[in-house]
Amino acid sequence: MLLTICSTPAWADGYNWFMDGGLYFRIISEEDGTAGLSMPYNTAEVPNAVTEANAYLNSLTELYVPATAADISTGRKYKVTTVFNDVICKRAGLERVEFANGIEHIEGLSDCSRLKEITLPESLVSIKGVSQLPELKTLELPYGLAEIGEYTVSETGIRKLVIPSTVLTLGIGAVLNNNELAEINLGNVELFQHHSLGILPAIKRIVFPNTSFEAQYYTLEAQNIEEIWIGDKATDNPAMICSQGIIAGKSLKKVYCARTVPPTITEQNPMFDPACFGGEAHWPDITLYVPVGCKDVYARAYCFKDMKIEEYDFGAGISSAECNANSIQAIPGGIRYVGDAAAPVAVYTASGTRIALEAMRSGEVMQLPSGIFIVSCKGNNTKVTIR
Repeated sequence: MLLTICSTPAWADGYNWFMDGGLYFRIISEEDGTAGLSMPYNTAEVPNAVTEANAYLNSLTELYVPATAADISTGRKYKVTTVFNDVICKRAGLERVEFANGIEHIEGLSDCSRLKEITLPESLVSIKGVSQLPELKTLELPYGLAEIGEYTVSETGIRKLVIPSTVLTLGIGAVLNNNELAEINLGNVELFQHHSLGILPAIKRIVFPNTSFEAQYYTLEAQNIEEIWIGDKATDNPAMICSQGIIAGKSLKKVYCARTVPPTITEQNPMFDPACFGGEAHWPDITLYVPVGCKDVYARAYCFKDMKIEEYDFGAGISSAECNANSIQAIPGGIRYVGDAAAPVAVYTASGTRIALEAMRSGEVMQLPSGIFIVSCKGNNTKVTIR
């Protein structure tokens, strides 16, 4: 394939770009020596730049995005920090993409019908536009990621997703229309924007972070969900679990709420919608588990008062033992790890048989069946009771 070798063009109505190894890079800052993977644009000097770039990218089954690229016309090397949203899109033959460590921002990776594997770098700070990838079954988001943009993990074949504890906000439609997504770990997210967990038909159980999180309208739409867990640190804010916050179907049977004060949901809320928690007619079919001594206050709270209310000892599932500077928290149906660094967590039955071993980061949840277990973390053992 003929590839044009050119000097870096500079045009008032465009941007400076160069080619290295068949890929095109846009200069972001000469002062900082940074560039990003991009598409070129046609000029009088290089009239077929776009055609040649597309032909090369469309010929690939595997793409490696390097951390450095060189402009051969000047001899200068640039740090590649960004992947712009016009490059990895509609590449029908692409099956695998790997990003080198050093890349910080990925702005788009979509509509690649055969793409099965994406390897993200530890240096990644922000990502958006990972969408329309039906063959993508797994995606590991690196610890240190700070931003998951709008409509980022959308229309994929992903079955499990772990949100790193370094992500504090899920953007609008961030995890949307993933029909096979059956398990999601929400880490330490503090703000769920509109439809940030939208239309997830395979989700059966969701554990919201035990943070002072706020949920905007239509945060979660999961028609087949069976169980929801809300921690005790959720804020008492009308926008936290507003009346359109959780849209569930008739399958919703259990809601665990560790707050001693019910979240605010009122008919007067301007976001009122009777579809919340499966709809008013369905509320009597839901069992609501509340802290011991709090049944009466929930029995007076709008929406919650119509559910079957039972008291639940949220603190009884864990011993007083600590895992060094870290801790293991028992939650309904599993455990949550909270610590200042990632750590291996092993789970044993009461008879000493190990049933699980995972490297867990702060905020991550491990699902477990009901029973008594010994959880080992950094040489310390904790007895937990899962109900």
